[in-house]
Amino acid sequence: MPDIEFSETKELGRVNKVDPLGITNLRIRGMWHINNPLKVFSDYYTANDASKFTLTCILREDKFNSFPSVNKNAIANHSNISLSDIKIKNPDNPAKLINAKLIILELA
Repeated sequence: MPDIEFSETKELGRVNKVDPLGITNLRIRGMWHINNPLKVFSDYYTANDASKFTLTCILREDKFNSFPSVNKNAIANHSNISLSDIKIKNPDNPAKLINAKLIILELA
């Protein structure tokens, strides 16, 4: 591309002088889209529309196990909280599954 001037950048790219006057630069940036967690984790959780409030948490089992015992026991024994063992895709390597905890707090 003979008439296009590119610049070094930390962004995806930059093209200088893209207009006829040579005064406009184009910055190329990524626009990332993340799917809704209710869709991504629909195999593990479906929203309960009858609840007034729901808090859902999915975390790696090793992270949950790093909590103090008093906190883990409080979660496990709380009447409004359900605690389940699940397997999810490893965010660092989606070809592998890792152990995780599904924690759901629902208030009627």
